[in-house]
Amino acid sequence: MGEASSSERTPSAFSESTSSVTATGPDARASLALPSPRKRKNPKPLVVNPGPSTKSKRAKGPLIADPEYSWVRGDVDKHVSVFDTRDKLDQFVSVYPILEDSVLDYAVAKPCRSWERVYMKPRTDDYDFSYVYEYMFKEYSMTFPLTDFEAGMLSLMNIAPSQLHPNSWAFLRCFELVCSHLGFEPSLSVFTYFYQMKIDKLVGWVSLTASHDTPLFSLYNSSYKFFKTKFFKLCCHPEDKEKCLFFHSDHSPRFPLYWQKRTRFPPRPDHRLTPEEK
Repeated sequence: MGEASSSERTPSAFSESTSSVTATGPDARASLALPSPRKRKNPKPLVVNPGPSTKSKRAKGPLIADPEYSWVRGDVDKHVSVFDTRDKLDQFVSVYPILEDSVLDYAVAKPCRSWERVYMKPRTDDYDFSYVYEYMFKEYSMTFPLTDFEAGMLSLMNIAPSQLHPNSWAFLRCFELVCSHLGFEPSLSVFTYFYQMKIDKLVGWVSLTASHDTPLFSLYNSSYKFFKTKFFKLCCHPEDKEKCLFFHSDHSPRFPLYWQKRTRFPPRPDHRLTPEEK
Protein backbone atom coordinates (compact mmCIF):
# COMPACT_ATOMS: atom_id res chain seq x y z
CA MET A 1 0.00 0.00 0.00
CA GLY A 2 1.30 3.43 -0.83
CA GLU A 3 1.86 6.13 1.71
CA ALA A 4 -0.76 8.45 0.27
CA SER A 5 -3.71 9.11 2.54
CA SER A 6 -7.31 8.25 1.65
CA SER A 7 -8.14 11.88 0.92
CA GLU A 8 -5.17 12.20 -1.45
CA ARG A 9 -6.19 9.07 -3.35
CA THR A 10 -9.86 9.91 -3.69
CA PRO A 11 -11.53 12.50 -5.98
CA SER A 12 -13.35 15.26 -4.14
CA ALA A 13 -16.76 14.14 -5.41
CA PHE A 14 -16.09 10.74 -3.91
CA SER A 15 -14.74 11.94 -0.57
CA GLU A 16 -17.41 14.60 -0.02
CA SER A 17 -20.25 12.10 -0.39
CA THR A 18 -18.77 9.33 1.72
CA SER A 19 -18.56 8.54 5.38
CA SER A 20 -15.32 8.13 7.29
CA VAL A 21 -14.41 4.70 8.62
CA THR A 22 -12.33 3.67 11.59
CA ALA A 23 -10.59 0.35 12.00
CA THR A 24 -10.54 0.34 15.78
CA GLY A 25 -13.14 0.65 18.49
CA PRO A 26 -14.03 -0.61 21.96
CA ASP A 27 -14.82 -4.28 22.35
CA ALA A 28 -18.54 -3.59 22.47
CA ARG A 29 -19.49 -6.79 20.66
CA ALA A 30 -22.56 -8.98 21.00
CA SER A 31 -22.92 -12.67 21.61
CA LEU A 32 -20.81 -13.91 18.67
CA ALA A 33 -17.83 -11.79 19.66
CA LEU A 34 -15.01 -14.21 18.86
CA PRO A 35 -11.79 -13.39 17.04
CA SER A 36 -12.00 -13.34 13.25
CA PRO A 37 -10.45 -16.47 11.69
CA ARG A 38 -7.10 -16.47 10.00
CA LYS A 39 -6.84 -15.30 6.41
CA ARG A 40 -7.64 -18.13 4.06
CA LYS A 41 -6.00 -19.25 0.87
CA ASN A 42 -8.30 -19.13 -2.11
CA PRO A 43 -10.43 -22.31 -1.99
CA LYS A 44 -10.43 -24.58 -5.01
CA PRO A 45 -13.42 -23.79 -7.19
CA LEU A 46 -16.32 -26.19 -6.98
CA VAL A 47 -18.03 -27.29 -10.16
CA VAL A 48 -21.63 -27.70 -9.13
CA ASN A 49 -25.10 -27.87 -10.57
CA PRO A 50 -28.04 -25.96 -9.10
CA GLY A 51 -29.79 -28.02 -6.47
CA PRO A 52 -33.50 -28.74 -6.51
CA SER A 53 -35.66 -25.78 -5.56
CA THR A 54 -38.59 -25.78 -3.19
CA LYS A 55 -41.23 -23.38 -4.49
CA SER A 56 -43.17 -21.37 -1.96
CA LYS A 57 -46.97 -21.69 -2.04
CA ARG A 58 -47.48 -17.95 -2.25
CA ALA A 59 -45.34 -14.83 -2.55
CA LYS A 60 -45.12 -12.48 0.41
CA GLY A 61 -46.30 -8.92 -0.06
CA PRO A 62 -47.28 -7.01 -3.21
CA LEU A 63 -45.27 -7.25 -6.40
CA ILE A 64 -42.69 -4.56 -7.15
CA ALA A 65 -43.89 -2.29 -9.96
CA ASP A 66 -40.46 -1.72 -11.52
CA PRO A 67 -40.06 -4.52 -14.12
CA GLU A 68 -36.30 -4.55 -13.53
CA TYR A 69 -36.95 -5.87 -10.02
CA SER A 70 -40.18 -7.82 -10.55
CA TRP A 71 -38.37 -10.96 -9.35
CA VAL A 72 -37.81 -9.47 -5.86
CA ARG A 73 -40.32 -10.24 -3.13
CA GLY A 74 -42.62 -7.27 -2.54
CA ASP A 75 -42.07 -6.94 1.21
CA VAL A 76 -38.34 -6.25 0.69
CA ASP A 77 -39.29 -2.96 -0.97
CA LYS A 78 -40.88 -1.57 2.20
CA HIS A 79 -37.64 -1.10 4.10
CA VAL A 80 -35.78 2.22 3.91
CA SER A 81 -32.35 2.49 5.51
CA VAL A 82 -32.03 4.22 8.88
CA PHE A 83 -28.44 5.09 7.92
CA ASP A 84 -29.50 8.07 5.83
CA THR A 85 -26.95 10.63 7.08
CA ARG A 86 -23.20 10.64 7.50
CA ASP A 87 -23.54 11.50 11.19
CA LYS A 88 -25.55 8.36 11.90
CA LEU A 89 -23.13 6.18 9.99
CA ASP A 90 -20.07 7.82 11.52
CA GLN A 91 -21.45 7.15 14.98
CA PHE A 92 -21.84 3.46 14.17
CA VAL A 93 -18.45 2.89 12.53
CA SER A 94 -16.67 4.74 15.33
CA VAL A 95 -17.74 1.91 17.65
CA TYR A 96 -17.72 -1.14 15.38
CA PRO A 97 -14.77 -1.79 13.04
CA ILE A 98 -15.99 -2.66 9.56
CA LEU A 99 -12.76 -2.54 7.51
CA GLU A 100 -9.35 -4.16 7.77
CA ASP A 101 -6.43 -1.73 7.94
CA SER A 102 -5.24 -2.90 4.51
CA VAL A 103 -8.24 -1.35 2.71
CA LEU A 104 -8.80 1.86 4.68
CA ASP A 105 -7.32 3.94 1.85
CA TYR A 106 -9.39 2.26 -0.83
CA ALA A 107 -12.87 1.79 0.60
CA VAL A 108 -15.43 3.86 2.47
CA ALA A 109 -18.84 3.48 4.06
CA LYS A 110 -21.60 5.61 2.61
CA PRO A 111 -25.15 6.37 3.84
CA CYS A 112 -28.19 5.52 1.73
CA ARG A 113 -30.57 7.86 0.00
CA SER A 114 -34.29 7.74 0.69
CA TRP A 115 -35.15 5.99 -2.58
CA GLU A 116 -32.51 3.26 -2.23
CA ARG A 117 -33.49 -0.30 -1.41
CA VAL A 118 -31.15 -3.10 -0.44
CA TYR A 119 -31.86 -5.13 -3.61
CA MET A 120 -31.01 -2.32 -6.06
CA LYS A 121 -28.10 -2.15 -8.48
CA PRO A 122 -26.04 1.04 -8.86
CA ARG A 123 -27.02 3.84 -11.17
CA THR A 124 -24.58 4.79 -13.90
CA ASP A 125 -22.96 7.54 -11.82
CA ASP A 126 -22.34 5.33 -8.78
CA TYR A 127 -19.09 3.74 -7.70
CA ASP A 128 -18.86 -0.02 -7.20
CA PHE A 129 -20.47 -0.83 -3.88
CA SER A 130 -22.32 -3.51 -1.99
CA TYR A 131 -25.03 -3.10 0.63
CA VAL A 132 -24.24 -4.51 4.07
CA TYR A 133 -26.22 -4.79 7.29
CA GLU A 134 -25.38 -3.47 10.73
CA TYR A 135 -25.63 -6.90 12.38
CA MET A 136 -22.70 -8.26 10.33
CA PHE A 137 -20.32 -6.05 12.31
CA LYS A 138 -22.22 -5.46 15.55
CA GLU A 139 -23.21 -9.05 16.29
CA TYR A 140 -20.94 -11.26 14.17
CA SER A 141 -17.69 -9.27 14.39
CA MET A 142 -17.18 -9.45 10.64
CA THR A 143 -14.84 -7.15 8.73
CA PHE A 144 -14.22 -6.52 5.04
CA PRO A 145 -12.57 -7.85 2.95
CA LEU A 146 -14.46 -11.09 3.57
CA THR A 147 -12.44 -14.23 4.15
CA ASP A 148 -12.02 -16.58 1.20
CA PHE A 149 -14.51 -19.01 2.76
CA GLU A 150 -17.17 -16.31 3.15
CA ALA A 151 -16.58 -14.91 -0.35
CA GLY A 152 -16.49 -18.45 -1.75
CA MET A 153 -19.86 -19.35 -0.23
CA LEU A 154 -21.48 -16.18 -1.61
CA SER A 155 -20.03 -16.94 -5.04
CA LEU A 156 -21.17 -20.56 -4.85
CA MET A 157 -24.73 -19.51 -3.98
CA ASN A 158 -24.61 -16.55 -6.42
CA ILE A 159 -25.88 -14.05 -3.85
CA ALA A 160 -24.77 -10.68 -2.47
CA PRO A 161 -23.74 -10.26 1.20
CA SER A 162 -27.01 -8.50 2.08
CA GLN A 163 -29.04 -11.23 0.35
CA LEU A 164 -28.16 -13.88 2.94
CA HIS A 165 -30.42 -14.01 6.01
CA PRO A 166 -28.76 -13.15 9.36
CA ASN A 167 -29.31 -16.64 10.81
CA SER A 168 -27.62 -18.15 7.77
CA TRP A 169 -24.67 -15.76 8.11
CA ALA A 170 -24.45 -17.03 11.70
CA PHE A 171 -24.15 -20.62 10.40
CA LEU A 172 -21.24 -19.58 8.16
CA ARG A 173 -19.50 -17.66 10.92
CA CYS A 174 -19.91 -20.44 13.49
CA PHE A 175 -18.58 -23.02 11.03
CA GLU A 176 -15.61 -20.79 10.28
CA LEU A 177 -14.81 -20.21 13.94
CA VAL A 178 -15.15 -23.89 14.84
CA CYS A 179 -12.76 -24.79 12.00
CA SER A 180 -10.31 -22.16 13.20
CA HIS A 181 -10.50 -23.50 16.75
CA LEU A 182 -9.87 -27.06 15.54
CA GLY A 183 -6.96 -25.93 13.38
CA PHE A 184 -8.15 -26.68 9.85
CA GLU A 185 -9.35 -24.69 6.88
CA PRO A 186 -13.11 -24.25 6.46
CA SER A 187 -14.26 -26.28 3.48
CA LEU A 188 -17.06 -25.33 1.10
CA SER A 189 -17.71 -29.03 0.45
CA VAL A 190 -18.06 -29.86 4.13
CA PHE A 191 -20.33 -26.90 4.82
CA THR A 192 -22.63 -27.74 1.90
CA TYR A 193 -22.80 -31.32 3.19
CA PHE A 194 -24.55 -30.00 6.30
CA TYR A 195 -26.68 -27.23 4.77
CA GLN A 196 -28.99 -26.62 1.81
CA MET A 197 -30.69 -23.51 0.47
CA LYS A 198 -34.38 -22.65 0.70
CA ILE A 199 -35.46 -21.18 -2.63
CA ASP A 200 -38.74 -19.30 -3.01
CA LYS A 201 -40.70 -18.33 -6.10
CA LEU A 202 -39.77 -14.67 -5.58
CA VAL A 203 -36.37 -13.64 -4.22
CA GLY A 204 -36.10 -12.37 -0.67
CA TRP A 205 -33.48 -12.97 1.99
CA VAL A 206 -31.94 -16.37 1.32
CA SER A 207 -31.99 -18.90 4.15
CA LEU A 208 -30.00 -22.07 4.72
CA THR A 209 -31.49 -25.12 6.41
CA ALA A 210 -29.90 -28.26 7.84
CA SER A 211 -29.55 -31.20 5.45
CA HIS A 212 -29.83 -33.70 8.30
CA ASP A 213 -32.26 -34.38 11.13
CA THR A 214 -29.72 -33.08 13.66
CA PRO A 215 -28.52 -29.60 12.65
CA LEU A 216 -24.88 -28.67 13.06
CA PHE A 217 -25.79 -25.38 14.78
CA SER A 218 -28.96 -24.05 16.36
CA LEU A 219 -30.57 -20.81 15.15
CA TYR A 220 -28.80 -17.69 16.36
CA ASN A 221 -32.13 -15.90 16.75
CA SER A 222 -35.50 -17.64 16.31
CA SER A 223 -37.24 -14.35 15.43
CA TYR A 224 -34.79 -12.17 13.50
CA LYS A 225 -36.99 -9.27 12.34
CA PHE A 226 -35.43 -5.92 13.08
CA PHE A 227 -32.40 -5.91 10.81
CA LYS A 228 -34.13 -4.96 7.56
CA THR A 229 -33.78 -1.16 7.76
CA LYS A 230 -30.22 -1.16 9.11
CA PHE A 231 -28.16 -1.26 5.93
CA PHE A 232 -25.57 1.00 4.32
CA LYS A 233 -23.10 0.86 1.45
CA LEU A 234 -19.46 -0.11 1.27
CA CYS A 235 -17.94 1.66 -1.72
CA CYS A 236 -14.74 0.91 -3.60
CA HIS A 237 -12.58 3.50 -5.32
CA PRO A 238 -12.66 2.66 -9.06
CA GLU A 239 -8.90 3.05 -9.50
CA ASP A 240 -8.08 0.67 -6.66
CA LYS A 241 -10.24 -2.36 -7.41
CA GLU A 242 -7.42 -4.87 -6.97
CA LYS A 243 -6.69 -3.48 -3.48
CA CYS A 244 -10.27 -3.21 -2.38
CA LEU A 245 -12.99 -5.29 -0.82
CA PHE A 246 -14.72 -7.00 -3.66
CA PHE A 247 -12.34 -7.85 -6.49
CA HIS A 248 -9.59 -10.23 -7.52
CA SER A 249 -6.38 -8.88 -9.03
CA ASP A 250 -7.90 -9.22 -12.52
CA HIS A 251 -10.82 -6.97 -11.42
CA SER A 252 -13.32 -9.83 -11.47
CA PRO A 253 -15.66 -9.82 -8.42
CA ARG A 254 -14.97 -12.25 -5.59
CA PHE A 255 -18.74 -12.58 -5.09
CA PRO A 256 -21.90 -10.88 -6.45
CA LEU A 257 -22.07 -7.29 -5.26
CA TYR A 258 -25.80 -6.88 -5.84
CA TRP A 259 -28.89 -9.04 -5.38
CA GLN A 260 -29.23 -11.80 -7.92
CA LYS A 261 -32.35 -13.25 -9.51
CA ARG A 262 -30.88 -16.71 -10.07
CA THR A 263 -29.50 -18.24 -6.91
CA ARG A 264 -28.01 -21.72 -6.80
CA PHE A 265 -26.77 -24.38 -4.43
CA PRO A 266 -24.94 -27.67 -5.06
CA PRO A 267 -26.44 -31.05 -4.29
CA ARG A 268 -25.06 -32.91 -1.29
CA PRO A 269 -21.37 -33.41 -2.10
CA ASP A 270 -20.81 -36.89 -0.61
CA HIS A 271 -18.88 -37.95 -3.71
CA ARG A 272 -16.68 -34.83 -3.59
CA LEU A 273 -15.53 -35.05 0.01
CA THR A 274 -11.90 -35.98 0.51
CA PRO A 275 -11.04 -38.70 3.04
CA GLU A 276 -9.88 -35.95 5.42
CA GLU A 277 -13.17 -34.08 5.06
CA LYS A 278 -15.18 -37.24 5.71
